[in-house]
Amino acid sequence: MSDVQVVNNNTTKIEDILAAIKDIGEGKASKSEFETKFRELQEAVEKKHKDVDAQYGNFETAMETKMAEMVDKISGAFEKAVPKNSSTNETKYGKNMGEFLLKVRKKSLEVKDLAESAGDTGGYLVPEAFSNEVLKVELESSVVRGAGARVIPMQTAQLRIPALNMASNAAGSIYGGVTAYWATENGSLTESQPDFKRVTLEPKKLIGYTESSDEMVDDAIVSMGNLLSTMFGEVLAFEEDAAFFSGNGVGRPLGITVAPCFITVSRASGSVVVTTDIVAMLARFKGNLNRAKWVINQSALPYIYKLMDDNDNFIWHPSGSGSIATAAPGTLYGIPIVISEKVAALGTTGDVMLCDFGYYLIGDRKGLTVEESMHYKFANDQKVWRMIKRVDGQPWLDSAITPRTGGSTLSPFIGIG
Repeated sequence: MSDVQVVNNNTTKIEDILAAIKDIGEGKASKSEFETKFRELQEAVEKKHKDVDAQYGNFETAMETKMAEMVDKISGAFEKAVPKNSSTNETKYGKNMGEFLLKVRKKSLEVKDLAESAGDTGGYLVPEAFSNEVLKVELESSVVRGAGARVIPMQTAQLRIPALNMASNAAGSIYGGVTAYWATENGSLTESQPDFKRVTLEPKKLIGYTESSDEMVDDAIVSMGNLLSTMFGEVLAFEEDAAFFSGNGVGRPLGITVAPCFITVSRASGSVVVTTDIVAMLARFKGNLNRAKWVINQSALPYIYKLMDDNDNFIWHPSGSGSIATAAPGTLYGIPIVISEKVAALGTTGDVMLCDFGYYLIGDRKGLTVEESMHYKFANDQKVWRMIKRVDGQPWLDSAITPRTGGSTLSPFIGIG
């Protein structure tokens, strides 16, 4: 085929393209028809370029000049058929013929592209990645169990523990009535005896329950059994510990702040915590100081960190030996501090507590059991999980203790209110 025939054929294709552009402007044709004809022209030109490079040396320059004239002619017609103010067309085809050709050259036109950005152009072929870690905020660990409470395994549904009556240390009342007295030679002896009682632990049932479809169990990226067991185990331990502090004893353990042996020290000032409150709590404490713990709600910390002595020195950082900017020690008056959200919020009774948990009994009848079943919800194609713990707890003292010389009562469980 001669060069003249090639040019004539391409001229015919250009005329077809111009006609298609006109039809687009008049609404008689779609842009896809224009794109098809333009690709045909481009392919013909690219083929001719290869032939010319192989057979003719300088003919390439003449062809490029001719094609530039053709492109200019098409560009003018294109801009008339595709309005410049069409945001959709500008995005898809470019603002002018130059941008259109640039899109074609970079292979970014929708009819030719494969890209991850859209599913129908190949994005569906790219797998999504998921971590097998489930994000969560760690729950606070158990306080009462971990701080020295007496944990007793229960072999039966009821456990009775003998104890002495410790209501008073007044003369003749120690251990409920034991008396020691000074006597003369050959004097008569006076009988006395202790007063016993029984502390009864009866397990209460703490339950967690959930259901899941079989599809979720099969398709989840984590083991649903392990996830649910861990999650519910943590929640049951959290709720158990909360009951050890404030449970009412009805269908649940008897909490420290509800027990009759709990002592409330009147707050010195409003809803804040001051040094006077801390000292007053120490003055009412009856327990083992080596086992004692401060249990403080986090909302009370701003006042705890600012506690001062009578000379306006910070208790934790007396002047000359430290600064407020250095790390605070983990004790207050030598007693370890435990921060817990399970005790009362600032300004309410028990926001700061001083406890010897050795006086709190925990009866474990049944540790945490996790059971999985596909039968209960078989007709719904679901699995169920049930987590059960049977436990009881209470302070074993029936009341605060009256000291020998009278005055304010004492207890291993003190709070301000």
